Amino acid sequence: MADIVLKDVRLSFGEKRVLDGFSAVFGEGSVTCVMGESGCGKTTLLNIIMGLLRPDSGEVSGVPGDISVVFQEDRLCEDFSAVTNVMIAAGRAAKEDTVREHLKRLGLGGSLDKPARELSGGMKRRVAIVRCVMADSVLMLLDEPFQGLDEDNRLRAAEYISANRNGRTVIMVTHDRDEAPMLGAELLNMQRV
Repeated sequence: MADIVLKDVRLSFGEKRVLDGFSAVFGEGSVTCVMGESGCGKTTLLNIIMGLLRPDSGEVSGVPGDISVVFQEDRLCEDFSAVTNVMIAAGRAAKEDTVREHLKRLGLGGSLDKPARELSGGMKRRVAIVRCVMADSVLMLLDEPFQGLDEDNRLRAAEYISANRNGRTVIMVTHDRDEAPMLGAELLNMQRV
């Protein structure tokens, strides 16, 4: 994997310009926390990196094919258990016992086999985090990963991500300045256009 490079990226939605000449380098194996006020384009940036949005102009290079994501919405399969939701993303090499152990590390031991629709918002969030971490990826994108978690679970989730990122590049979007140090992240401040 190489550095992820965005050079002079511009994107508008109709008349609303969201990114206007945005440039950044996310070093291979780095952990970066992207911050900025609502509407400055943080989630748009992640969507461009994922290939879900195409910029109007500019260059994006070095993005690997293997990406795992914690979206703002949990995006779980509501009828599947926590274990099954993670197994789907983790792939064939994952062992169910290992998945169960990872979920237990985030305090989900009593809810492993419940359908996701029966889990609280914070529990769903933690399942989404485990799913992202256990996926076979070289880049993890985290969009407000700790929203809806109390302080203890935020710290536990941050420690879990740090302990299990295994050298992968991590780009996290957050509004909360206190979350960057939890992952040992460099700060990248985005400004509204």
